[in-house]
Amino acid sequence: MKFSNLLHPIFDETFPSWLTRCALNPKISGISERDIIEWKYEDDQKRRFLAPGLSMEFDFHESRGLALARELHLDVCIIEKIFRPTSTLLLSPNYRTAYCHLCIQSDVLQKRFPSWRKSWCYVTQPYCPIHWCLLSFIDGYPILDKQWNAYVRGNLGDYYQGRKGSSYTRRHMHGLPPNNIRAWLTLRVQMWINKIDRTRFCVLPGTDVLVDSIQLTSAVNFILRLFLVPRTDRNSSGVAKELLTAANPLIVHKVLDFKDRLDYGASNSVPYERMCALLLLGKIFNIFSPKEHSMFKKIVLDSEFDFPDSKTLGELSAGHVHAVEYSTLERQLGSLDVVSDYLSDFIEGVLC
Repeated sequence: MKFSNLLHPIFDETFPSWLTRCALNPKISGISERDIIEWKYEDDQKRRFLAPGLSMEFDFHESRGLALARELHLDVCIIEKIFRPTSTLLLSPNYRTAYCHLCIQSDVLQKRFPSWRKSWCYVTQPYCPIHWCLLSFIDGYPILDKQWNAYVRGNLGDYYQGRKGSSYTRRHMHGLPPNNIRAWLTLRVQMWINKIDRTRFCVLPGTDVLVDSIQLTSAVNFILRLFLVPRTDRNSSGVAKELLTAANPLIVHKVLDFKDRLDYGASNSVPYERMCALLLLGKIFNIFSPKEHSMFKKIVLDSEFDFPDSKTLGELSAGHVHAVEYSTLERQLGSLDVVSDYLSDFIEGVLC
């Protein structure tokens, strides 16, 4: 598709981010800031009163976004191909407010307005691979203006969302310290997940066993969701929300069954939680080399947290599952096929 009368999308940019930049450019006619504001307002109202769905970032057949594309004479099929997500594990629209503050600053310097990345909307991408920093997170600010708010707020730093007194707040808590070791280990897992998403077959780390990448992705997604289940009135939270932080997880005051908790926790998670989930995933999938494993163990113990083996990690991961839900858990783990043999220590801990 030719963009002769429009700005060129940057790599990994979302569809509404690109249209917003086009609307704000005085040299481009056919789309205005008012069009974007109306579209975002309609999207916000739908998310507030209806099921969130894919939202404007990835719903290419949403009525207002579709109308804007047609007004600009854009081929919707090609637009969908360019801007579609490359991950099936998406954050909920209200949690697609994580961003790399250095990417945002660079955008403003080079293009005068920040672009929003698709990868910031994925559960599996809590770190910026370019700048090696944990994504910051806009909390309590209008999502309609998230691109500009991200630039204004800058680097929100390492934090863990928790409860303090009678209100929710962002606060700095004792956790794994931000450094190059933590960044490298997290990015090792991110890169591994990206690799299996791009290939038909993949070798299990540390073995010569070749498995179907779709099957492996399914196992990775299930375990990440298991690590990120929320705390509720009746259930404890997943290990990624408790094991490597001193903060108290937020309580979700909803009646959620096991499947609902798996879906809710991952899609409504903050970057630090997702980082912890990836680090624990790297441990049980043997993604880390012996040297990297020792580095991970050292930063955990130096931070005065426990460093459980894979079986114990499985036991902790099953702590929030009621007895009546165990049959569902067993079916999920049984469906992992050859991957379940590879994760035998972890699965033994889950089912013991």
